[in-house]
Amino acid sequence: SAQNLFKPVSEGGKGLTLPFVEQQLAGLSEGQQQAISSALSGVGAYQPFLEQAQGALGKAAEFMSPDAYKQFMDPYLDDVVQRAQDDIGRQGQIQGRSADAAAVNQGAFGGSRSAVLQGEIGRNTLEQQARTGSALRSAGFQQAQQAAQQAAQQQLRQAQLSGQLGTAAKQLGTQDINTALGLGALTQQFGS
Repeated sequence: SAQNLFKPVSEGGKGLTLPFVEQQLAGLSEGQQQAISSALSGVGAYQPFLEQAQGALGKAAEFMSPDAYKQFMDPYLDDVVQRAQDDIGRQGQIQGRSADAAAVNQGAFGGSRSAVLQGEIGRNTLEQQARTGSALRSAGFQQAQQAAQQAAQQQLRQAQLSGQLGTAAKQLGTQDINTALGLGALTQQFGS
């Protein structure tokens, strides 16, 4: 019965009494206590890496938006385009004056041929200004778009590395804790 378990037992009536020994658990060794303390203090230590990865992913998404190129546009592009158009306009004026001088020399200044030639020079000038402005803006856009894509790729690489560091830190922390617990158990078992 359960009552007999807690009473001293005599063996074979010879007067020898065996006392009941209550089972005791050994206390935690110092190594186990340190492992538990490390585990508790290290919980979430890898979290900053994961937050960095999340931030980098968010930044990469910004660089992939349709308007992302705008922050990489050369702020002087409009000045460059205007300067090129001014230069083309000046060349058109020079051609117009040359045509006028040639018409005067031929005695045809102010005639219909002169007006047609001036109209052709004006049209060519405007077309060249349009082509040049378009080409410069297109090149600026392509350059800005490429810079946005490179920035997005860089952020994705950073996110990947941060995530890998977080995972590695978590794994190493778990290994350290397991090792410390194992050493603590050996210390507890063999009493060092």
